[in-house]
Amino acid sequence: MEMQLYGKITCNFVEKALAKNKEEYAKILDTYNQVQGQGDGIKSFTGILLYLMLDYYCTFLIDEPESFLHPPQANIMGRIIGETLKAQQQAFISTHSEEIIKGLLSVCPERIKIIRITRDGDINSFSILDNDKFGEVWSDPLLKYSNIMTSLFHKTVILCESDSDCKIYSIIENNLQQSAGKYSETLFIHSGGKHRMAKIATALRVLDIEVKLIPDIDVLNDENVFRGIVEAFGIEWKTVSGDYKILVSNLHSPKEAINRNDFKTTVNRILDASNNQNLFQRELKDIEEATRTLSKWATIKKSGISAITRGDATAAFNRMDQILKEHGIYVVPVGELECFIKEVGGHGPEWANKVLETYPDLNCVVYNSIKEFINGLGL
Repeated sequence: MEMQLYGKITCNFVEKALAKNKEEYAKILDTYNQVQGQGDGIKSFTGILLYLMLDYYCTFLIDEPESFLHPPQANIMGRIIGETLKAQQQAFISTHSEEIIKGLLSVCPERIKIIRITRDGDINSFSILDNDKFGEVWSDPLLKYSNIMTSLFHKTVILCESDSDCKIYSIIENNLQQSAGKYSETLFIHSGGKHRMAKIATALRVLDIEVKLIPDIDVLNDENVFRGIVEAFGIEWKTVSGDYKILVSNLHSPKEAINRNDFKTTVNRILDASNNQNLFQRELKDIEEATRTLSKWATIKKSGISAITRGDATAAFNRMDQILKEHGIYVVPVGELECFIKEVGGHGPEWANKVLETYPDLNCVVYNSIKEFINGLGL
């Protein structure tokens, strides 16, 4: 009897304790906003999260988890999915959001495999980019925080060297499409310089994205960089190497190097011309000029193919340029973007902004040469 009485007392105590805890817990819950009172995005967000927390399921099929979410929230959603999925679980996610992909890659890049589905008529085709190949791009900080992920959702991607290049070329391309009564389906992204172009092009081409490249003409100045780009676009190096060597061998400047004796003579002449203890500004400029070398590539970048030596060099470039265009590489014929509109001085973003401020009408004749070049890309 004593044991039974003790048991009843204990049970009553536990029940009262639990009831009290439930009341306290309910009071805490009352301080939070209820899910049913939130927007559709948060409702969907919560529903997915609750399912992911269940150990009972090992495979999840998630369709458009970014629905009704703002981009920052979509990024958080991607992170939470990546952090919540256990090692024995996997998820198949259908998405049109680069932020979902970025969120996933930020927390579990080693588990990600991207499959791009493209539809031509009634036929779907699939391209796979595993994490090993994409890791090469994602490990580069400048590319990791760029808009390269957006390229997965565009028909064509144009790869440029800098952001200002993308800005002007994309504005012109959009204007040309509008003039033709079409909509642009092209994304312009920059690589942050020539050295990353091959890496990005390789990753995008694996996904069967149509990639075109617009490099400045001085990309030819570095054989290793140029060869990497050529091979990234599926061109065998031997196909263009002969013409490349002919071109480079004909590009010589009268002052590519500084002769030690000549430099010594020049400096001594400047020093002996005055007994003043300090060098004059004019003398410093003369010494600086004596240390300056002249590169034929610098001239070509400012003048384009017109500065290439006539004869074998020009013929070699034309043959090589034809092969490059057939595979999607379009070397800027005037050297660099700024040389299309020489009426405006400067370089980079400052130049691009000044051009648009000076010539706001895109139908102005000043844009004709750029339009001709962009039209040649066959977009």
